Amino acid sequence: MKLKNITLKKTKLLFILIVASLLFSFTYVSCDIASTTADETNSESIDIPNDTDKGDSNKGNDSGTDSGSNTDNDSVTDDGSNDDSDSEPADNPAFPVTRTTVNIPENALVIFDSDKGIDKINNTAVWGNATLSNVTVDGKTVKKYELGSGNDKAFVGNLTETFNFPEASIIYLSVYANNNFKFAHHPGANGDIPQTVKWPDLWDWYSVFKTMTGESSMNSIAFSSDSNQVFYIDHIYIVPHEPVIETINLNDFEIVWQDEFDGTSLDTSKWKYETGASGWGNHELQNYIDDGRTTVVSDGTLKIKAFKENDEWKSARINSKTNLKYGYIEARMKITDKKGAWPAFWMLGENFGNVTWPACGEIDIMENAPSTFGDGKVFGTLHARGHHADAGISIGSKTIENLSSEWHTCAVLWTEERITLYIDGVKKDSYNSDGTTENWPYNQNFYILLNLAIGGDLGNTEHAASLTDAQFEVDYVRWYQ
Repeated sequence: MKLKNITLKKTKLLFILIVASLLFSFTYVSCDIASTTADETNSESIDIPNDTDKGDSNKGNDSGTDSGSNTDNDSVTDDGSNDDSDSEPADNPAFPVTRTTVNIPENALVIFDSDKGIDKINNTAVWGNATLSNVTVDGKTVKKYELGSGNDKAFVGNLTETFNFPEASIIYLSVYANNNFKFAHHPGANGDIPQTVKWPDLWDWYSVFKTMTGESSMNSIAFSSDSNQVFYIDHIYIVPHEPVIETINLNDFEIVWQDEFDGTSLDTSKWKYETGASGWGNHELQNYIDDGRTTVVSDGTLKIKAFKENDEWKSARINSKTNLKYGYIEARMKITDKKGAWPAFWMLGENFGNVTWPACGEIDIMENAPSTFGDGKVFGTLHARGHHADAGISIGSKTIENLSSEWHTCAVLWTEERITLYIDGVKKDSYNSDGTTENWPYNQNFYILLNLAIGGDLGNTEHAASLTDAQFEVDYVRWYQ
């Protein structure tokens, strides 16, 4: 009985050891599977940019640098001031391991090129609180944009030189991003040629471009984003293209309303004075008055004059009493180009006053604000509920050397489907209807306005302090249909 009990005890102990061993092995295998699954899941959530399966996007470095040697982040520094290799973790999809290869044409104007080491961008922001810095990727320097906070989430920086080019040129960029990316180029502190590109939610290098239909020079550049915290820029260059000249044939139209200013005073059967100060929210300095001293008609032209009297600026703003819909609306003008002045030839929907601006719609046929946009530049803009103020739709611009000394025409061809700007009879750019009241309130009667503002949001109050007077001369205003 004792031997039998001992044997049974040994058998039970052996069974317990076998079961325990099996449980231990199963637990170890289960833990190993769980660990592997987690690693695989993390790996799958990281899109490795420029993988060898992506073809041209992984051609590597033109200078011969082995991109495969840069799979870790020891090569990444922020302007040389941050040597911490952990600042750009290897598993962060917002960091490009390699750059993109770009064949830049020989005639291109190069603003930034990581391959050749060309950098014409000043990384110091002149507006906005986003940042632009230099980082090393694949052995070369690229630009790193980081989104700012608050309302001014943009980087606007000056270039180290001014680039001049034909108006039909195209600006190209190589950008590493995964969502909305915006840029603007302009000869002043405020951009009017925006470009927004929306991509799939995938980190990779993308090429973006914009035809510069209204520009002929650039001395600053802007970057912004509503969603990306960071993106990278590898190349920026301009390919010059001569514009295709398109002109308007007025033989196809008849004049339905006009003023040739042949009298000795403003014809108040055609024009109405709009009076008041502060520029209806634009913080302007002048007080618009109904005084013949501010609207002088002589020698076949209207001279809108702005002058100071008792430390107060006096000027004029007039609107046509006629409301019409569609047609070709043109004025011939000598346009003041004094810093601090802001002349305009524009239109408002006839329901202005019954609905608030910008629901009524606004068509700016000509504005000039040299303090903001540079000397000699005239431009056209559209405003509606879907695009207004700084987000207004540009319909073109032109920089003119003899703006105030010689006659120039500015006009819009306005149809049911489209509004097109013409400067000196040459087509600039267009905006097409999308059929919504939000973006297209331009399907009702509009009236014409002429005014000369001083200072304000675009005129620049500081520059106006050195002004003594300004004049905006108009030879004629004609409405064709």
